[in-house]
Amino acid sequence: MTVSVAPSHVPPQLVVPFDIFDDERLKPDPQAGYGALLGRLPDVFYTPLNGGHWVALRYETISRVLKDPATFSNRNLQIPKSDTPAVMLPLTLDPPEHAPYRQILMQMFSAKAMHALEPHIRDWSQRLLRAVSQQGRCDFVGSISGVLPVSVFMQLMGLPLERLEEFRAWVDESFAASDTDHRNAIYGRIMGFMGEVIGERRQAPRDDLVSRLLASEVNGRPLSIDEVMGMSLLLFIAGMDTVANALSFGMRHLAQHPDLQRQVAADPALIPGLVDEILRRYAFTSTQRIVARDVDLDGAPLKAGEMLFVSFAAAALDDRFGPDARSFDPKRADADQHLTFGGGPHKCAGRHLGRIEMRILFEEIFKHWTNIRLAPDAHQHIRAGNVIAMDRLDILFDAA
Repeated sequence: MTVSVAPSHVPPQLVVPFDIFDDERLKPDPQAGYGALLGRLPDVFYTPLNGGHWVALRYETISRVLKDPATFSNRNLQIPKSDTPAVMLPLTLDPPEHAPYRQILMQMFSAKAMHALEPHIRDWSQRLLRAVSQQGRCDFVGSISGVLPVSVFMQLMGLPLERLEEFRAWVDESFAASDTDHRNAIYGRIMGFMGEVIGERRQAPRDDLVSRLLASEVNGRPLSIDEVMGMSLLLFIAGMDTVANALSFGMRHLAQHPDLQRQVAADPALIPGLVDEILRRYAFTSTQRIVARDVDLDGAPLKAGEMLFVSFAAAALDDRFGPDARSFDPKRADADQHLTFGGGPHKCAGRHLGRIEMRILFEEIFKHWTNIRLAPDAHQHIRAGNVIAMDRLDILFDAA
């Protein structure tokens, strides 16, 4: 962890040593830890840890940041700040430059295209659940949540399923890395592998996303190999982790609330609302921005070139979002206003697929299992950092 001295323009009352990767206030439950910061720390503060950067906690503040790429740029998304930030297209481009690349992904991950995958996702879900149902217990992360969405994504990309654990380990390591050189080395490993895949698809195209990227055009010309690499890196990082975490935190909540299980089992029409409420209440993502021009953000004097970390987990529990933001309600009318998929021009293109995977898996879970609860000897470790992740969740259940 790199430690710096707060710049002279930062008021002393806004300086708070806070480690987004390993702060004691985030243990053992990072989401609850971020919620506890609200009202106790300044809404926007500066931490000298991890190279020095700003942190924003409030929902409304973060929403404004996401909608203002002219001030809060995506050109550098790494904390500690990197002099050679990884290129992940279109995420690391600002409007309007990012638009034609984003349009390619929006077509690939359109609601219509993703709904066509429903039979395949349901078949995968049923097979995974049947494999453990007679045991009456499982590590939900290792057996279900860390397998289903990653397998679907790898098949879309045309990647070898037998390397699933290896690829997930790469992504987990990248999100946990608090050292920029270490993180960039992992990105290099991923890009080296994807370079091999891209080379193979150039010679023999298949029906997969890599082949579609190679056949795509931007501004009337084919994508360059570097552009395909940049888009492939983004897809690899996002596809290996996001939905797996949402499913894990959702299952933990269900296992701790038998009344909710009975409510949803009696009325499966609640499942879409359950999905959005899991995404809202247990927000596990965050994002970073590099300040493009001097700005006052809720009384904090940010200077061009400084980094800003915005916590979606804190925003999810902000009482300014709603007076009952900390409660869990699958009938919540505004649950889909969460920031877990980001917001503004860079809102996650894969959100349709994520919601479909979650909905189908929970539909099948309520058909296959009842009386879900945490195992008495349950082991779980939750990692903070750029993405909050659970590495294991031991549960018990009765087979329906």
